[in-house]
Amino acid sequence: MNLKLFSLISGDDIPATKLQIKISGSLNAFTDDDVSFKSFSSLKEMFPSLGKALADSELIVIAVDPKVYVRTKALLTKALSLESEENPTVKKALGRAAEIPESQKLLQAQMPKGAVPFLTRDGVNSGFVISKGHQQIMYLPLDDARIDTVLRNGVIPYLTSGETIAVREEAPTPKSASVKPPIPVKKPEMPAPEKAAEILPVLPENVGEITAKTVNILRESGSKVAVNGNQNSEYVKSFGSVSPDFFEFFTFTPHVEDKGDFNVTDYTAQMAKSAKELASSDFGACISDICNTDGCSYICIAVAGENSAIVRKLYREPDEKDESFIKDAAEELIELIGEKASGENSVGIEISGESAAEPEYEKTHGKGKKVIVSILIIILALAVAAGTFFLVKYQRDKKAAEALANPAPETTTEETTVPPEISKDTVPLSVFMYNETVNGIDKDDLARAAEDAANAV
Repeated sequence: MNLKLFSLISGDDIPATKLQIKISGSLNAFTDDDVSFKSFSSLKEMFPSLGKALADSELIVIAVDPKVYVRTKALLTKALSLESEENPTVKKALGRAAEIPESQKLLQAQMPKGAVPFLTRDGVNSGFVISKGHQQIMYLPLDDARIDTVLRNGVIPYLTSGETIAVREEAPTPKSASVKPPIPVKKPEMPAPEKAAEILPVLPENVGEITAKTVNILRESGSKVAVNGNQNSEYVKSFGSVSPDFFEFFTFTPHVEDKGDFNVTDYTAQMAKSAKELASSDFGACISDICNTDGCSYICIAVAGENSAIVRKLYREPDEKDESFIKDAAEELIELIGEKASGENSVGIEISGESAAEPEYEKTHGKGKKVIVSILIIILALAVAAGTFFLVKYQRDKKAAEALANPAPETTTEETTVPPEISKDTVPLSVFMYNETVNGIDKDDLARAAEDAANAV
């Protein structure tokens, strides 16, 4: 039995390793494959590995932390396009737990339609197994107080004989009767969900030719395609019956419904892109639900490559039935995948770059947005430069105006007059004039004055 084991752990407060060993030990007798767990911290992180396991594994075991057990169960049910219902067996077991609020009991009792429950003692965090196509998915609690009951009364009996002890106990056994241990037999294959069986279409005559052509293109180019696994993808999957190599090149990934603010065109492109990323494939594809607007009905199909996605909007013919309309859209999606893989120019709306992931109110394409941002940056730089220039000029003009309005005061040096030194050797004027007349101007004045003074004595 080809087996894959995944665990989802949201924190470090549970003995995850011990519980994983318990589960692996219970499964070891039923397979020769590796029974070690691959652990994840979120469901989104798990989806790529889960998508690959859905393509090639017979049994997938998902063990989940009790803190996120109920919420993850609801998300996983939705992602696998399964219907949810209140399981009566789990509901009955929960009735014995008086301390649990009724709102929590309602959530705990929800399981995929057609699931076989693995009951715990009080019904809380019960596990289950459900068929999805050719695979079976087991959902188990990483709950130290409850996992032993789930394994002993649920998982091991189910893998041995296709039943659980909880189911057998509903039919009372007479006290005088001896209970023989169950004889291991090959477990009967679980029927596919009723909904999936109902939507399998009668294929048109030319679909085999179109599918074979696309498969050959994928084989020659070495490419693989991941298809978003919504409800209408079952029509695409049904084309595998006409091509033996179909599932070698086509993978179907889990689908999570989250339209948000996207319009149908962008949402379909985004789902194709998400499928490509989840499966790490070369191309992603998606077929939308039937959309009714303005008196007409249409379906969008999309194929996403590395850099862009092509979306086509197909309109319903008058009086065309839903099944025929979806079948024709699925056929055209197969043809569009071939065109995209071969590199041909395809007719449709091309959504490039990150624009496939934008809501409908953001219509600008990725390249256009980059150009707009570049222009805004240039304008902002020019505005800053101009502002700096005018600020410097204003400051210079202001300083010049202040200089003219308040001139610097002139400084003058006060003149000082120093009177000549008066010589102490003086003679009366009359004597001086007489000496000048008698002696002339050849002699030194002082010498003459000294001589005259001596004579006067």
